[in-house]
Amino acid sequence: MLLDVFVQMKNNMPNLKLVYIGQGDLEKSCKEKVSKLGLESSVSFLGFCQNIEKVLPMLDLHVLLSKREGFGIATAEAMACGVPVVATNVPGSQDILRNSHAGLLVPPDDIDEIVAMISELIRNDEVMCLMTKAGPIEVEKRFSKKHIAKELDSFYIEALAS
Repeated sequence: MLLDVFVQMKNNMPNLKLVYIGQGDLEKSCKEKVSKLGLESSVSFLGFCQNIEKVLPMLDLHVLLSKREGFGIATAEAMACGVPVVATNVPGSQDILRNSHAGLLVPPDDIDEIVAMISELIRNDEVMCLMTKAGPIEVEKRFSKKHIAKELDSFYIEALAS
């Protein structure tokens, strides 16, 4: 789906680049589709990145268009690196981006709406700048070891009191 979004956006933004990070079942079919569309110069596949904290800050936007998502560690990592994020409005991503100033939730199945929302976002430098600044602050506040340890302590205290 990300590749379909990219193709639509590229028509209006010819300098747009797409970077896939990670590995998975869809990698082979995505590479084949990129080749079939003649987009090899616009789409890169980095595979697994050992030092993702060095790669993510080079990106302008992190997009995760999952149909389902667990915790969404990739989204939190991008936020921590100050990269604005866009993710589908599904559990996992919702948990990270609900009430967030660092990202945007998009509908999981409406490619036209996703294209419109991402296009509007990347054209708005002020919002992108605010998202960039908000990400690391939100991750520290909500997902740091100190915060998670405090939440775990509260959970166990409450569970043992029941």
